[in-house]
Amino acid sequence: MARPLAEMGYGLFATPEWAARPATEWEFVGYDESLRQVPQQQWLDSLTAGRPTVLRSNDLAGLYQAARAGLGVTALHYVLGNRDDVLVRMHAYDSPIRRTLWL
Repeated sequence: MARPLAEMGYGLFATPEWAARPATEWEFVGYDESLRQVPQQQWLDSLTAGRPTVLRSNDLAGLYQAARAGLGVTALHYVLGNRDDVLVRMHAYDSPIRRTLWL
């Protein structure tokens, strides 16, 4: 038996240094080929527009830490990104993607 518990929204997060740059200069951190099909990665891929992805991983914790270390811009769910005092949320790039958490 399962039931929906909550919905998670996503946005772009990065260090203040990356957020201060023009979007055309951003470099990205994202999932690797094994997770290319997840909605938040498909959304991120649509934003990169040929700009570099400097790190790919199949691990959310790795992407999160890479963004915190200043490697680039990444898509995170709000619960994780909004609570971080190192990262800033780029509100102009909030995602229409919502993922349901099930219990």
